[in-house]
Formats: sequence, structure tokens, C-alpha cells
Amino acid sequence: TFDTREAAANERLDYWVHTVSEQIVPVQIDPRGAEQLAGTAMRSTSLGALQVRQVVGGEHVYVRGEREIRAGDPVTLQVGMQLTGSSLLIQDGREAVMGAGDIVLYDSSRPFSLIMDARFHWQVFLLPKEKLRRSDREISTLTAVPIHGGTGVAAEGVDVAEIGSASAISGRVITAPIGMYPAVSAFAIVTMSGSNP
Repeated sequence: TFDTREAAANERLDYWVHTVSEQIVPVQIDPRGAEQLAGTAMRSTSLGALQVRQVVGGEHVYVRGEREIRAGDPVTLQVGMQLTGSSLLIQDGREAVMGAGDIVLYDSSRPFSLIMDARFHWQVFLLPKEKLRRSDREISTLTAVPIHGGTGVAAEGVDVAEIGSASAISGRVITAPIGMYPAVSAFAIVTMSGSNP
């Protein structure tokens, strides 16, 4: 677990930028005030080739531009599931307005912005693009298109207890199997099975 409370108050932004850049992708972060960095945390787990990140935080703005892409690219398709809060994801000329229970795809290899409008809890699945049976052109048609949680598989996918604070995420390990998330599970099975061994 990575928790901003491990750093001094004047070092929390650098700590969080380093954590997100190492565990997800290099980004710029505007925390919208030092108080928004308090109680920000991440837990990292993996399910085979699939990496999973549980993140809680404040009203942050994450920007990944060409400079950050050059600094490091894990070459992943990322599946973001908003469990609490609201946000706006911008990529490939589209804007996805997200609420609790919604899912969105975004590509680590192209610029994006993620704007958190309130305190949030996100779950992020990092899928290696080399294992996907989809071209970059196909993937670009899927990014920043929200799957709303009020209906369909997105609603079924949210099946974890809400984590409302950094102390909560620090105090427990989320070990739910991928099968609890039908939207992500189906996507992973369709795109990863039968691909390069």
C-alpha cells in the first residue's frame, strides 16, 4: 500500500506523482490544493498478466502528455471503474463523464486527461496491449466511451465494499477474483484468450 500520510505534508505531491508514475503511468498531477492530498492511497495487486490498482484520493487532475509518454509507457489498455465520486476522462477527441459504477477504457500510449470532480475511489485494470487481439486503430475507437453503471454489465461489475478513506484501503486487502467484475472479465477473456502465448 502507498499512502501520502507516509510523507511529510510538503512532500506529498512529489510522493503521489512518483507513486502514480511508477504504479500506473507517468503523469502530471494538479492536486487542487494541499488538503486534497491528505488521505490519498493506492494498493497494487495482480491477476496473472492483469495488474489491478485500487486508488482513493481528492479532487485531483491527472494529465498525460507527449512528454510523460516519452518518459515511460507500459503499453497498456486501462480499464477504469469509478466506485465513488465523479470524473471526466478526455482522450482521442472524446469526453467521458463518469459517475459511481461507470467504466471507461483509455490507452497509456496516447495523451489523456482525467479530472476528478470529488473525492474518489477508482479501480484500474491494466491490460497489456501485446496480449490484446485488437489493433491500435481499433482500440482508439473504444477509448473515452463510458459504460454507465445504471444498466448492463457495468452495474453488475461493482461488487466491492466502498472504500471511503485512505485508512480503510490501508487496513484491508481487496482479493476479489476477476469474475466479480463481468464487464472487465468478459473484455479480458475476449481480447486475451487465444492471443500470443
